[in-house]
Amino acid sequence: MLSIPFALTITLEGPWWLVLPYLGAAVAYTWRAFVAHVSVPQRPLSGWVQIFALGYWATAALWALMHMVHFQPFGFDPVIVTLTAAHFHLAGLMLSTLVFANLMLHNRPITRWLGILSLAGMPLVALGITLTRLGYAPIMEQLAALFFIGYAVLFISHQTSIAFKPNLPARVRAGWLLGSGSLMAGMLLAALYALRFQFPLEWINIPNLKYWHGTLNTLGFGFCSLFGWGSFISQDHKS
Repeated sequence: MLSIPFALTITLEGPWWLVLPYLGAAVAYTWRAFVAHVSVPQRPLSGWVQIFALGYWATAALWALMHMVHFQPFGFDPVIVTLTAAHFHLAGLMLSTLVFANLMLHNRPITRWLGILSLAGMPLVALGITLTRLGYAPIMEQLAALFFIGYAVLFISHQTSIAFKPNLPARVRAGWLLGSGSLMAGMLLAALYALRFQFPLEWINIPNLKYWHGTLNTLGFGFCSLFGWGSFISQDHKS
């Protein structure tokens, strides 16, 4: 046991040190992208989306380290610490990376809006959850969650629309559509959880969401969307 100031206690058990290279790499890539972006006169939105995506990755790695050393900031339950790491990987890094890819391919109003929303979504959700934990009314958490859900629905709308473009390989279309459908289902569960104070449902709880919401986001949204983009890039290089 390692005691540190402010009555915080860290338990050093297990291979917690294995997370350090992962955290170091995430921070290094984030810093490198930031330095490269601010050292040029033109600073496009895509550069900021890239920096924030990498920053979400670094944040996810930090929460993973806190999980490994059994540190609970603000007194959050250990399960919440773990899920925060997962959310910053998926809703942060993964979704922002896909927004970045769309922004680089289609520099249109909808992709620019997605880029702007990717900079605000995760910070607002994190702030809302923290304020609820500190004893404030949950309205901020709910508004932030609904804001993020709106952002996700806009992304789903865009990814679905480009999935129906002509001459698109079937595997690309399937990946994007399955990813969009999974994200929509995951956001429906997130909306029900956000409104739990007004409309409580017995099934909508952390243990159930950990499996269903997590699986939809990881295997459904994340894997299928990346598979679609990987197939698209591979096909593009061949042509």
